[in-house]
Amino acid sequence: MPKNVMIFDTLKQEHRKVKSQFEELLSASERAQSIDTIDLRMLSDLRKELALHMALEEQFLYPRAEKIPQVSQVAQDAYNEHREIREILNGIRQASDPMAVSDALRRILQIVEHHVREEENQIFPAMENNLDEASLQKLDQTMGEARRRELAKM
Repeated sequence: MPKNVMIFDTLKQEHRKVKSQFEELLSASERAQSIDTIDLRMLSDLRKELALHMALEEQFLYPRAEKIPQVSQVAQDAYNEHREIREILNGIRQASDPMAVSDALRRILQIVEHHVREEENQIFPAMENNLDEASLQKLDQTMGEARRRELAKM
């Protein structure tokens, strides 16, 4: 029987939003004539939102998932994917032409799509099957409170 928990719905919504924003940025960067015509504010906002999303997953979600044998390695791999995304995002800051930005965004989008598939098809179901509803509710509450605190600082 499915558990009545919002955490996975919230994370899935964030996944869709981030993917859409990266696709929009990629499209704009592919049309850009120079680095100056790329919407750096949108990129900065996306970087902040993504940083918060990744930090919350790393602090609250993955430590729990690592304790579930069938997804322990997937959770460990997720940390590495986050690291790779951060490195590419930091590299975009030094980009001097739109093609470099497009290439970086294309690579991030590939990582994000793979990452989201693993989370949504493996980690989330495993957590739902292996944690009781009270634990999932507590995780949802804790992540929600941390998200609200961090958003208030932004």
